Amino acid sequence: MPQSPCEGLDEETNATLAADPSPNVRAGLAAHTDAPAVLATLLTDPDPRVRARATENPRTTLDQCRLLANDRLAVVRASAVQSDRLPLDELHRLAHDRSIHVRWWLATSSTTPDAVLRVLAEDPRLDVADQALANLASRGTP
Repeated sequence: MPQSPCEGLDEETNATLAADPSPNVRAGLAAHTDAPAVLATLLTDPDPRVRARATENPRTTLDQCRLLANDRLAVVRASAVQSDRLPLDELHRLAHDRSIHVRWWLATSSTTPDAVLRVLAEDPRLDVADQALANLASRGTP
């Protein structure tokens, strides 16, 4: 399997990339770093794109995924939903998220549990409810 471009970087290079002024550089690092301390730092980056990309990193722990699922910005919470790594209690909570964007991503995910989709099928926003119902129907679930 090919190595990620950010795996195996030395401490100095990781520090330089983590401090780069470009959020795109830091976001790429967040998605691929194998350095736990660097990842932990990037989880608190002021730019939401960086925090959102951290949801893609397979080294992001369950506690860190929970942190991202509770981020103040919807783009980060939606990325956490798309990571397909959140526990059931977080998914149930996010089914009532204030952001339609977060609820819509949850309604469209092929890995969202049926119980959560049933909650979303009752969403006041018809586009979310319709997506949840379509997702359930595609599974043959009433």
